[in-house]
Amino acid sequence: MTAKERDRLKVLHEARQRHITQKQAAAELGLSARWVRTLLGRWRAHGDEALRHGLRGRPSNRKTPEAVKRRVVDLYREKKTSEELGEDYGIVISRESLRQWAHVWRAPRSTRARRTSHSLASISHLQA
Repeated sequence: MTAKERDRLKVLHEARQRHITQKQAAAELGLSARWVRTLLGRWRAHGDEALRHGLRGRPSNRKTPEAVKRRVVDLYREKKTSEELGEDYGIVISRESLRQWAHVWRAPRSTRARRTSHSLASISHLQA
């Protein structure tokens, strides 16, 4: 349990024991009184675990599967744009997502020599 969840549990415990009102608990937690009532009901029914986020330890429901990402990046490497992926393969993907995925799975860089910066002395002839 995180520190935030422990603090939330303390405040809800105070509200449950009626040392503070649900409105006061809501103000302390930065929540609405209605949400505090919902949390108290969950806590009574399911215990301390009811206060943690339901998706903890699991991937997001909106996450794109890795196999799909790899297939899209492979097609992208074949010079396909995001528009072509939609037209030819029925894959609807934004340009930005495609760019980010391609960046993650890019091929290793070549070992060619990097360009060196020129000193002022070597380019002084250009200032004439």
